[in-house]
Amino acid sequence: MKLYADHPARRTRQAAADLAAVALLIFAGWLATEVREQVLRLRAPGDGLVTAGTRLSGTFDSAADNADDVPGHVLRSGARSRTRSRADRARARDWPTRGASRSTRWRAWRSGSPAR
Repeated sequence: MKLYADHPARRTRQAAADLAAVALLIFAGWLATEVREQVLRLRAPGDGLVTAGTRLSGTFDSAADNADDVPGHVLRSGARSRTRSRADRARARDWPTRGASRSTRWRAWRSGSPAR
């Protein structure tokens, strides 16, 4: 089996097309690595925000746990406390809320039933 044609002009065109294809593959590989580096560089501020959000969430969780220790008559308006336990908050995070709007998820969390 021959890789290239016998006629010199056609063989030259075939070899040039093969070289162009190899050059295109090399360029695509280089471009992919450059894009990856840029994306990783742009990701750094987002990582900082995730870390800050995690710390803030921990702060609010500990504040809520401390608020649970306050006598009930201070926190209650009527018969029900407005704070939720850590288990209630964990259940609220684990509910299937994909596709539900923010207000639907909020109403579901406040009522104690999963969002639909």
